[in-house]
Amino acid sequence: MRRTLILPAVAAAALLAGCQTGPGQTIGTLGGAAAGGAIGSQIGEGTGQLIATGAGTILGALAGGMMGAQFDQQDYTASNQATQQALSTGETATWQGPNAYGTMTPTSQTFYQNGRECRNFAHTVYVSGQPQQRQGLACRAPDGTWQIMNTY
Repeated sequence: MRRTLILPAVAAAALLAGCQTGPGQTIGTLGGAAAGGAIGSQIGEGTGQLIATGAGTILGALAGGMMGAQFDQQDYTASNQATQQALSTGETATWQGPNAYGTMTPTSQTFYQNGRECRNFAHTVYVSGQPQQRQGLACRAPDGTWQIMNTY
């Protein structure tokens, strides 16, 4: 009986983790599921305890995933600020977030394409100490911000 209620809760937490978009969300989802399940297992006895464990696992996964999403958003915000700075000044900008860090380097002078100011770039992102490199093209939007047009 105990396995029939706990296994679906663990499977639901794993599915929730698989649906997340970033490493912060995945870690938050799995950590939240473990903590929620542990807390739920301390409530009640018998069938009630099994239900509390399952519910705690699912609720913990949801709460942890939401917290993890905030951390991923902080990485994105730091990266975007460095991107805007580097492309505007033509100089390399570094950034640091809670889960990742990197450098944004313009690799060309500005030029015009379809009436828009553009520039090529190289962006290196370190996640868990492992570099991921991308190059691409960014162009100014009508509001003056730089938009990534493509990466390769």
